[in-house]
Amino acid sequence: MKTAWSENFDRKSDIENIFQLQEDIVSNVIDALVGSGAVLSKEVVKAATVAGSNSMDAYTCVNIARNLFIKITPDGFFKSLECLEKSVKEDPNYKEAWQYYGYVLGWSYSIFKVNSIDILSKALNATEEAIALDPNYAEAHASKAEIEFYYKNFEGMLKAGNKAIELAPNNANVLGRVSYLFALSGWGCHSSKELKEKYEIDNKACYRLKRGHEIAVAADKLDPYKTVTFDNFGRAPLYQDSKDWEKLLAVMEEQPADFMWWHHYMGTASHHLGKKENAQKYFDRVKELLGGENTLDALKKEAAIWHEMTVIEEMMPVYLEYGLK
Repeated sequence: MKTAWSENFDRKSDIENIFQLQEDIVSNVIDALVGSGAVLSKEVVKAATVAGSNSMDAYTCVNIARNLFIKITPDGFFKSLECLEKSVKEDPNYKEAWQYYGYVLGWSYSIFKVNSIDILSKALNATEEAIALDPNYAEAHASKAEIEFYYKNFEGMLKAGNKAIELAPNNANVLGRVSYLFALSGWGCHSSKELKEKYEIDNKACYRLKRGHEIAVAADKLDPYKTVTFDNFGRAPLYQDSKDWEKLLAVMEEQPADFMWWHHYMGTASHHLGKKENAQKYFDRVKELLGGENTLDALKKEAAIWHEMTVIEEMMPVYLEYGLK
């Protein structure tokens, strides 16, 4: 593996050689793993390098976007959105730029809330551009599943999510992303008949909840060092929905995150396990992250995005006890 770097380091540092060097290193890494000249090696190299960019700016931008989904910050979001808008124009054949553009546009609605639901048509188009460039691009199918989730088109979400898993069954990140979408779309499975009717919980909710949980468990096994956040959020909904507070607390404690829903799940679990001081701490942070005022209204808006209306109604006495107004 050292050979690729040493033999190629003295090449001119123009953009084509930089990407050729990247491809050579990928090739040698895979040869070391599966054997030089193996058919598998050739196929994996092809998959790893297909539809790459000839633009260093676009390539750098995609890496900025990747980092956003590791360390979620407003600064990272705005940088990613701005440079991805430029990247898809500069290099319209760069599938990764299209995929991340769709993904980030989705988050501009759901997480960062700088755009209305109208932005989702643009986000969906971006993911479909990525899929058109490479129909076997699992991450693009996962991003499409997320946009379909926001639209509450759960059949479309299942189709895209299952395709992503079919294409990348051993990719913890892909499985983790799909798992929490499936699981969240199953809220209300264990709710009363009245709540199911009020919030139009369909008869496939329990299937999606359990399917999401199963995928999240598989993702967790593929990620023993807990580098992927999404798989614990894929396991949490089944425990919250079925009121299994000990398991909910345990799965959330695996990966602490200063994220409103993480504090919410920790707070509800702690409350029902009699750990009221801890619950107060978590709900105080929920209030801070929701802006400090009109927190119940803000929480209901979050719930509408993430399909958690039954949770909000069931937990309302708990919220009031801990000072959400």
